[in-house]
Amino acid sequence: MLCLSAGPSHDVYVDSTMVDDLVLASLEIAAAELTTAQAAWVVGVGRLGDVDLSVGSRPGDLADLAELATAIGDFPLGPIAYATGEPLVDVREEFHTATYRLDHGGNPYLEVLLGLGPGGITAIGGTRNGLLSETDTHAHPGHVLLADVEAKLGDLVSLLLARAALLDHHGPISYTLTVTDAIDGHPLTLRHLDRERGTLLQAPDPGPFGLLSGETHTDAPFEEQYAATLAVATEAARRFGADRLELLMPVERVGFDRFRDRFDSRYEQAARLRSARA
Repeated sequence: MLCLSAGPSHDVYVDSTMVDDLVLASLEIAAAELTTAQAAWVVGVGRLGDVDLSVGSRPGDLADLAELATAIGDFPLGPIAYATGEPLVDVREEFHTATYRLDHGGNPYLEVLLGLGPGGITAIGGTRNGLLSETDTHAHPGHVLLADVEAKLGDLVSLLLARAALLDHHGPISYTLTVTDAIDGHPLTLRHLDRERGTLLQAPDPGPFGLLSGETHTDAPFEEQYAATLAVATEAARRFGADRLELLMPVERVGFDRFRDRFDSRYEQAARLRSARA
């Protein structure tokens, strides 16, 4: 396992005045934990709106969070689900992190960082370390796939809903996600799949990626929450120059019955986890 180190610069381009200041500050802190001087990262942060900042987290919360998010939905999305072994956990006074890593050919390939802060703040970051597939022999440090943005968006929402359940919280949830890097000589390059040819296309002159922001409520129906996530993902696809999503399915194609019971029972499952560690 590799503990993520901070690079020399962690600029996050902000294009919205509607984002919660606490979420923005947390996004900057999360970006500073990532190797953005070496590879582009997708990073997102969310918060539970009514949870007081005095509410912290304990070391076991990370394991409980991942377990509950997996139990109530398809977490984690993307190929990091195939990572084996225990994550590297870093416990600090202000926040806790867990790093999952999947190597390829002895080199770092996929990395995912989960983070918990006070007041229900939850973060996720992910990178491919410039390798766009397992067969890629040449690294593209500034390149990011649309599918990876969709995966981190879906995972962030799942983690926030799971954390709300673990804290027995009912209320608003807000979140922000961006793509960031600080790599000299390797500009950020957004790639999406050409389904007809099976090749990767490139968004023309993307410029700063900006923020993708959304909100939901813990008590909203599953279908409504999914539709809200899909709306944010659709905006991500537009920024990539894609006319459709690659990972998240349209509402009409989702078998909601497959998830509804697990989703609706998340507070009961969280209560069992709290009881087990008490």
